[in-house]
Amino acid sequence: MIFVVLREGWASVQAVLFVAEGKVSKGMVDYASKVPKESIVEIVADVIKPDGPIEGCSQQIELQVKEFWCVNKSASMLPFQIEDASRRVLNQAAEDGKAEGKAEESKEGNPEE
Repeated sequence: MIFVVLREGWASVQAVLFVAEGKVSKGMVDYASKVPKESIVEIVADVIKPDGPIEGCSQQIELQVKEFWCVNKSASMLPFQIEDASRRVLNQAAEDGKAEGKAEESKEGNPEE
């Protein structure tokens, strides 16, 4: 069984492929697991409402894949991943490597500490 996150623009949905007799073969699951991220795929799937929330996806449905086709493979190593570019930053100073410098500056500026 594998999980695949499909994205169009900023919307994302979770798809699941698992071996099922007469529906999905082990070969299809193996093939889908080797398709690089950010490839363009076409799927045929059933839409299912999951039991619990799906973390990391904007759509709270699950696609149970019956057919999986790779239309266009992306490069195996992209310069950066979409999840890195869209990651929420809580502390920009820490991201820039300036967190320690800012903490030291604030201590020096306050004579009571």
